[in-house]
Amino acid sequence: AVGYNEEITKALPVLAAALILAKYQSSRLSVRMWMFLGTISGLTFGIIEARSYSELFIVQIATASAAPQADAGVLDFALRVFVDGFQHAIWAGVSAFFVGMAVNYPRRRWQLILFGISITAVLHALNDWSLAFFHSLWPWIFIQAVSLLLFLGYTMSATSIERQVRRTPLFRGES
Repeated sequence: AVGYNEEITKALPVLAAALILAKYQSSRLSVRMWMFLGTISGLTFGIIEARSYSELFIVQIATASAAPQADAGVLDFALRVFVDGFQHAIWAGVSAFFVGMAVNYPRRRWQLILFGISITAVLHALNDWSLAFFHSLWPWIFIQAVSLLLFLGYTMSATSIERQVRRTPLFRGES
């Protein structure tokens, strides 16, 4: 549930921008531009989340009664500060790819938005679950790598995908 809640929250500013642009501007943004907007939304969300968790870890470090407790607090603090904003930006960028496709090709609008948010919500949920379930960081690193590869793949092939979609009858026309 946390994955869907957070991914929808990050997608809402992008969807609001889409509604505003649709009402006041006749030109379309490229899918990469929608990804950029989503990435900024995710980065902002991640920084705010990291800030709230960081305060907890600073208290944990300051009140630690033994070195292992302080070390765990330092590692958790570093993970939140250096990774949290980045991973939220990547996930929001992936879902914004599908929001951009939905804005530009409205025939399958809701399916695209739901699919994009679902992909990132599942990755987010797996990420949170792997940190709690496994006693190793390798599953978490694997999920981060998959997320990054998805983001890079969609970023690098957005123009090609959009060109193929433009030719597909399934996506042409109005919904």
